[in-house]
Amino acid sequence: MYNQTQEQHQMILQSTDETEMEEWYCPACGHRFLIHWPPEYKKIMLESGDEQAIHTGGKGGLQIQSPKIIVEPDELSLDDPTLLPWKGWMEQVDFDELWEEDL
Repeated sequence: MYNQTQEQHQMILQSTDETEMEEWYCPACGHRFLIHWPPEYKKIMLESGDEQAIHTGGKGGLQIQSPKIIVEPDELSLDDPTLLPWKGWMEQVDFDELWEEDL
């Protein structure tokens, strides 16, 4: 979940190899990963860095960042008809029993 107090770090594209696998790096915390974009998507984490920070980056004019979902309290209504199927399902599931099970 996004928190406005979280640090934001800018990822930098370090290199691209002959298979088009990209290496991305965060100079602020050392977060590093390799990524190959679809249709053969693959991501390999090399260094986790600061797992609490929000990492953003981009190339070719495209910027990618973590999604920010903001729900205003006035907009959330449990009487919303689109939530009725979910409400019915939640009433049928015994969450207390699920959470008490030993995994």
